[in-house]
Amino acid sequence: MKKIFLFALLVSALFFSFERFSEAQTRIAQSKMNKDSVSRKTIKYPTMLDMTFPEFEAAAAKTDIALLPIGAIEEHGSHLPLGTDAIGATAQVFYVQKYLRDARVETIIAPP
Repeated sequence: MKKIFLFALLVSALFFSFERFSEAQTRIAQSKMNKDSVSRKTIKYPTMLDMTFPEFEAAAAKTDIALLPIGAIEEHGSHLPLGTDAIGATAQVFYVQKYLRDARVETIIAPP
């Protein structure tokens, strides 16, 4: 029953995070319009790749749930990076993690 509840909570979080994700993509697209090379920054969302082993060990002790962002690596034109879908998936999972934390469910974001 607990797994069904967590699955329903995750699906709800994905649904409600879509609006925030759309806003983030709009901001990214607007910043890409600027031809200045300084504006070409990648938005960083923390994943397991950013943790040291002690940080990961502490996080893994709190939860058994890892959120896996899935996004394609493909060409989207000369104005976007190859990892656009993977970056977007990671951003969406980041908002799902925030939603789950508000519901007192700890998770770790796996690398894309």
